[in-house]
Amino acid sequence: MRYIVYSIYNVLYLVFSLWALLYAATYLNAGFIPDSFIWEDGKLKENLTLFNVSQFVLVILESVILVLIIYFINRWYLAIVVKTNKAKNIALWTGGILFLIELVFTSLLIYWSSKA
Repeated sequence: MRYIVYSIYNVLYLVFSLWALLYAATYLNAGFIPDSFIWEDGKLKENLTLFNVSQFVLVILESVILVLIIYFINRWYLAIVVKTNKAKNIALWTGGILFLIELVFTSLLIYWSSKA
């Protein structure tokens, strides 16, 4: 039963983190990227490579922060509630899987936004 709860809150956290990454990439991250990466002489640049790379780096950093948060929550839950000796290993594997899913999602997100 405890592992079912572990799985459920990890899936819910994954959905939340994907939504948060999408929201950040759409509305927040452009405020951190210099305008010179987007505009040139008052016109939109034809080559937005620097903007896309900057946005990708920001989303990856946000993804790492979100994975670190769930890693520490998972480690605590596994050590205190489940009382397993392999809490660190299980939390590390779970964090790695979540990070890979977020990496694929963010790569597709940046790719689709650069094509639009």
